[in-house]
Amino acid sequence: GTGHGGDVTGFTEDLPVMIMTRYYINDTINDTIYWGDESSEQSLHRNCLNLKREMVYKSIKTEKKGKKKKFFISLTIDVDPDANKGVEGRVDCISSGFQGRVSLRAVRQGLIAVKDILVSNKMAATFFWEGRTLDVISQSDPDIIKEIKENKIFEHGCHGYRHEDYLGNISKIKMKRKKIRYYLEKGTDIISDTFAVRPVGFRAPYCQVGDETLKVLSDLEYLYDSSKSIESGTTTSGIPCRAKTPTDDHINIWEIPVVKWRDKNNKPMSGYLWKLLEKKRRPQEYVDMVLGIKNTTSCCFMQIALHPWHLVVNERGKTINIEDSKKNILRILKRLSQEKNIQIVNLKEYLSHCISML
Repeated sequence: GTGHGGDVTGFTEDLPVMIMTRYYINDTINDTIYWGDESSEQSLHRNCLNLKREMVYKSIKTEKKGKKKKFFISLTIDVDPDANKGVEGRVDCISSGFQGRVSLRAVRQGLIAVKDILVSNKMAATFFWEGRTLDVISQSDPDIIKEIKENKIFEHGCHGYRHEDYLGNISKIKMKRKKIRYYLEKGTDIISDTFAVRPVGFRAPYCQVGDETLKVLSDLEYLYDSSKSIESGTTTSGIPCRAKTPTDDHINIWEIPVVKWRDKNNKPMSGYLWKLLEKKRRPQEYVDMVLGIKNTTSCCFMQIALHPWHLVVNERGKTINIEDSKKNILRILKRLSQEKNIQIVNLKEYLSHCISML
């Protein structure tokens, strides 16, 4: 099948074949067989939306009796314009230092560097593409996109079309559902056309997602959003859960959180590598964060996230040494990949694994 990627990563390599999964609905165990047609993955995930996160957590924690729990890391790459920022009076973004314009020079350089790190080390990742950025790079540098497309361990999600401020917190423009849908459809279509696979995951620009955006994502048959952050340490930290709105009106979307942490000085840390790339934190601090979450909390999942342009320029648009950026990122990833019971997966694989444990 071709719908939503054609295969259910984490369950089987080749479709069509028969897939059996166990899931909980209203505390009742259901064994259901799905065939590998275009709607299999969609049906599989939709029917699991009511599962309890505690059940998933217990399954992952005890999946191999007598052994330590498996810990998952997802590398997520937000591909968008250089040093982007929102401005009042317009829903899209501009690049810092470019007099109200958008630059894609640094994102192109950084994307090549990130791609080389991931490909050479055979690491899975989820790319969240801003549609405009992908459209321009696929035309100006088709070989870059071709190599990324050929690596099947990469997942391709959506990051909007022009880095929209969907909530209007920065732009002060309240976007109506029709306008939100217009931008999301534009971004979705570019990703689908470029990679011959429809995106199923979404991350909102500025990581700000609201009820109207979630409703549109559900209408467009996305499977998950990964925009919201949570503090690690709770029983279900990192476990996918059903996205909810105040009216809870049929939002068939999973929420896969970005997990946060506090360092030894009780200062907040995020899996986003902003401070690493601007030399405000050291690589070892990020290693310590992941291992601290893994070894001292009940959390079983962590995202390490970055923007390709941030390897080349800082948030003000000033040049960064790209070689230092690459070395520091590689130090973190290599150290964590050597750790026992850690598995690096894309977000779609992680979601599928959680469901498969039930």
